[in-house]
Amino acid sequence: MENGLQPGLLLFFSVFVWIMYGTVFLSDPKNRINQWCLICGLILSLGVFKEFLVGAGICAGMRVYVFGISRDLEDMLNSILTAILYYLAMPCVMVFTFYFCRLDKEKSKLFLLLCGILYVPAVTFAFAYSPLQTREIAQAQPDAFRNVAIYNLIYGAASALLICISLAKERNTPQFGQRRMVVFIVLIPVDYWLITLFGFHLLKLEKLYKMWQGNIIILPVLFLFYVRQMFQDGAWGLRLQKEHFDWTEGESSQAKASSYLMHMVKNETAKIRWCADAIRDPELRDSHAEADIINRSVDQIEALLQRSSRYEKEIVPQCREVIVYQLFQEIREERLKNWNGRVIINVENTQSSVFCDYSLMKEVLVNLVENAMEAMVPGEEGMLTLRFTKPVRHRPLHRRKQPRRSNQKTNMVRIEVEDNGKGIPEEIQQKVFQPYYTNKKDDMHFGLGLSWCQKVVRRHGGTIEVKSPATMDGKGTVFTLYLPNERRKQRTHHEHNS
Repeated sequence: MENGLQPGLLLFFSVFVWIMYGTVFLSDPKNRINQWCLICGLILSLGVFKEFLVGAGICAGMRVYVFGISRDLEDMLNSILTAILYYLAMPCVMVFTFYFCRLDKEKSKLFLLLCGILYVPAVTFAFAYSPLQTREIAQAQPDAFRNVAIYNLIYGAASALLICISLAKERNTPQFGQRRMVVFIVLIPVDYWLITLFGFHLLKLEKLYKMWQGNIIILPVLFLFYVRQMFQDGAWGLRLQKEHFDWTEGESSQAKASSYLMHMVKNETAKIRWCADAIRDPELRDSHAEADIINRSVDQIEALLQRSSRYEKEIVPQCREVIVYQLFQEIREERLKNWNGRVIINVENTQSSVFCDYSLMKEVLVNLVENAMEAMVPGEEGMLTLRFTKPVRHRPLHRRKQPRRSNQKTNMVRIEVEDNGKGIPEEIQQKVFQPYYTNKKDDMHFGLGLSWCQKVVRRHGGTIEVKSPATMDGKGTVFTLYLPNERRKQRTHHEHNS
């Protein structure tokens, strides 16, 4: 605690910080928040890096001439890096904070003014306490260090306060879970550094002067949390997908998707080419059949392109209060009116509602209903159940946490689409949500329906799960949607209408 870490650990710590905040930047390089997060991380890492340079003695005994004056290289580098850390770190953190609070978009002129004012103390300190003489500022110039310490602590407190206020205003938005990560990735290491460095020096806790290096434990833990979020909901603009495949065969699900697309397009273009050759045959009198084949192939390719394009588009739900029973009734009238099977609507309270985008959620349910109808064997008695359940305690089957609103973790509504069809084999259940995966042999199923449904549900802050068989006799499938229970917004909506 008194002597600090060994040089090897300090170098590892420095490189780790660069990798961590570099990864955040690469998650979305064009995002201003990510850019300034990287800048802050690099500046804060200078404290560790200069400790490594001094501890390892890399520049020991070397001298350089600056403005005609001979200076010890190690002392000079130590002082300059300390000055950059003490004078510039917190103004950069404040700029990051302004971008996080969207001040640049909401009040652009004020944003530019404040960004200029932020660096005035740093320039003042640079003139008052030379960057070439900050190596021993804590011992040699106690008054100077106190001023610098107070300056950093004030900026740190202001940054934490502004971020917390911004989060409090957005606690009921879909972005809350993502933006809350800033508290963990940025505020925790920065505030720990401020308190253990400047706070402990001001309190003259000499035995704890090196405790700021405890970030070597905090940052790896935060990085593991960050990577975990990238595999679940995504983080800072990047989402990673865990994929299981047989490495001995060398074929992943993404390769299968590409193979499917290539196979489909190749088949259709082959048909078109054959028809073109046939039409050029001078002995051919009637080309209507070939023309029909060309039209069907073109329609097929256009349908694939249209659905693929739709899947790639950003989904922005326009949520409102939707009466679930009425939604079920509309789907039954529009899609199940001429179906010979039995339809059961199970809703405890016909006035029960869910806060969602009506059109998107209806399309999701229609997709699930049509899949269920196809799964039930023609000629046998099919039974389709649409079920709505009041708020339930729920944890996703695969521990996938979605961006949450308040109380979403344990307070969800449940919508189920259940059939008594042939069911989905267990080995396929984990693949049904993958883009372009389909086990249907006809030309009109591209494997994008369930993947798109999952995308819509996630944008609502919920999850979708599949269970098959759904019944004790080993038949059927049930798709379950878990959506946030927006009681507060629904109540406000009623009061506004009244």
